[in-house]
Amino acid sequence: MPPLEINSHTYWAREKIIYDMVNKCFKQYTPKVVTADGKNYSLSSYEKHLDKLTEKYRNVKNVPNEICKQTTIKRVFKNKTILFQNNGSSTMQSDADIWMMIHEDVGSMLSTLMDEIKTIHAKGKSLSRNYDLNVYLESPDEVYEHLIKTTLTNETLKVYKDNINLKLQRHGIISAAQSRRSTRNKADFKGADIYRKFEVLLEKGNDQKKLIKAEEDLYKAYFQKTLVYANNPTLKNLADAQLYKIEGYTSLLTLMYLYSPDKVNFTDDMIEIVVLENLSDMLIHLTCNGYIKKAKYLMRATRAMMAIGMNCGPEQKNIIETLYSYATLFEKTRKVLIDHYSDYDSSVKVLLMQILHQVDPTVGRQFNPVEISNPTIEIKRKDIEKAGLKIVTKQKGFRCKRKSRKKITKQKRITKK
Repeated sequence: MPPLEINSHTYWAREKIIYDMVNKCFKQYTPKVVTADGKNYSLSSYEKHLDKLTEKYRNVKNVPNEICKQTTIKRVFKNKTILFQNNGSSTMQSDADIWMMIHEDVGSMLSTLMDEIKTIHAKGKSLSRNYDLNVYLESPDEVYEHLIKTTLTNETLKVYKDNINLKLQRHGIISAAQSRRSTRNKADFKGADIYRKFEVLLEKGNDQKKLIKAEEDLYKAYFQKTLVYANNPTLKNLADAQLYKIEGYTSLLTLMYLYSPDKVNFTDDMIEIVVLENLSDMLIHLTCNGYIKKAKYLMRATRAMMAIGMNCGPEQKNIIETLYSYATLFEKTRKVLIDHYSDYDSSVKVLLMQILHQVDPTVGRQFNPVEISNPTIEIKRKDIEKAGLKIVTKQKGFRCKRKSRKKITKQKRITKK
């Protein structure tokens, strides 16, 4: 599915949907709302604020970024408890991946969320297709840290690898037969099938009714699995639930590496999961028709490279830092030159192959900054896919072999988008 082009009417409709979910799930707590510009509101005062901005900017071609920051709800909390979180960018064209935080009354929250989703579906709209909106269910960092310390086992790591294979299957990167050959029999193939049905309908775009039904089935399964996790919080139960997240990470380790890397002691085996899932996401984003414009594939590969290179020697670390700088430059360029980003297609593909070479020296291209700025070779999308798939399917052979790992400090981090 190509990136959804959000117009102002869709943007304001989406912001109202998010507010309705927050209000109906959390109003009994009389929480505080914090917007992206740092302002604080009660739920009722935010609603008035939203109505005022909607009325003023409903018909503009592009909602200014500063207005989006005034609009976007970043956090909702009662006392010190976070109830809602939005870690994404605050622009009209940004997708909305909202976190509804699991708390003591999770059953009521999930029931309310399901009712809200059904209300949207009753209007003939899909959260994913029509609003670029995904609802995620997450626990606070301190809960996740505790789970990693107390329930991470070799079996959990095997579950993460199974789920990465299932993730590739559900997005059509590998076939169901390939997935079964590389995945254990106890894996949740049913979950992959539910997601695959939704994904195919989303890509085809020719049967809205069936898509809505598939999206509802996916959220139902996700909520049911999350309730099992909430009642018995282990990494295994969390992984079972996160397999159903729409476009989300299926491994908590990957999520924590992105948002809270300094709170976890990452071992070699844990970093391996981070690398594999980011490269899997790179392959998934490459299949999107608008992959050049959205450019998520590049940042996923960059995250994998930064993870694998944390304890490399000085020479390779300098190379990785340089490639990281190129990647962030292209990412910033994409956000400014949306309509002309394809002009940089050749350079980005060379950059990507050089990044993959740092992850696994048997693929990609050796570091050469001149080749990035002035590409003289033609790299096709299938060349990148072949290189990435080779790394992901063999699941070993990463370049920097680390004997031990210290706690991550001052690690450069890459923004979500």
